[in-house]
Amino acid sequence: MAEFHRIASEEEGMPFWDEFFFEVDLMVQEPEKYIDEIINAGFRRVILHLRSSDVLHDIIDQLHSFDIEVGIAIGLDDDPELIEPYVEKVDVIQCMGIAHIGKQGELFDARVLAHISTLRGLYPDSIICIDGGVTTENAPLLVGAGADRLISGSAIFGSEDIEQTLNNFYSSEDRSAEIFS
Repeated sequence: MAEFHRIASEEEGMPFWDEFFFEVDLMVQEPEKYIDEIINAGFRRVILHLRSSDVLHDIIDQLHSFDIEVGIAIGLDDDPELIEPYVEKVDVIQCMGIAHIGKQGELFDARVLAHISTLRGLYPDSIICIDGGVTTENAPLLVGAGADRLISGSAIFGSEDIEQTLNNFYSSEDRSAEIFS
């Protein structure tokens, strides 16, 4: 955390800031408390969670004023239709594919497939991203349900051969979705 504060206070920059597109998923309550630090740190995309704040519209506007992309995330127990007030303002919709958000290595929960399908039907032009429980085995199901982007941590970094796992991801889907790790 100390390193993040050095970056956010502009004592030092993000490593490779000019070579990478940094995204932060704010899995916190009251993310408005961290927005100035997020802006100063140089993140290019920020994911906010649906029920994390009463001032999401204000946060989205503030981030956009700094040319930062914004996403809205929903959990498995959230009604996908609750994001309707934000859809026109966000750049991406993120569905969580695990029950306990923030817990690395948690198993995929198939309920997310219904969320993806519902969102794809409601918002056909929106970018839909999935985070949590994404593996090479379920990647084709996620893409088939309508996902545009897949985020995988444990399946990639927990594998014995990261390069082969990435190749498996790319060969397991029809290349219509982006893979992020």
